[in-house]
Amino acid sequence: MKQVEVRNATRGTVLLSRGPLAESWRTRLIGLMGRKGLAEGEGMVIRPCEAIHTMWMHFPIDVVFVDVKDVVVAVFPRVRPFRFRLGGRDADTVIEGPVGMIAKSGTRAGDSLQIGGK
Repeated sequence: MKQVEVRNATRGTVLLSRGPLAESWRTRLIGLMGRKGLAEGEGMVIRPCEAIHTMWMHFPIDVVFVDVKDVVVAVFPRVRPFRFRLGGRDADTVIEGPVGMIAKSGTRAGDSLQIGGK
């Protein structure tokens, strides 16, 4: 899978320094399942994606939904395993990262992101 970087252009911060871009049906379905955790800067970008689940995951994650223009439409810090989250009708892409990614980057709804390799 292609690796991408995700930056918050509004705040000048980095959400992910490296993360696979999951665009196929299979890679979107599997996501981060089977992993034991994420190092700082690691994560996954899933596109297209309007909702996520954390079924069969072993750790919580931070979740950021963006629209087709890469503007943040929803943030969900610390989503625990065996949960569902909807990004809303404008959601097109999701960024999944380690707990603390949202707080550390200061990411909020309305921020503009840059997804490298897009």
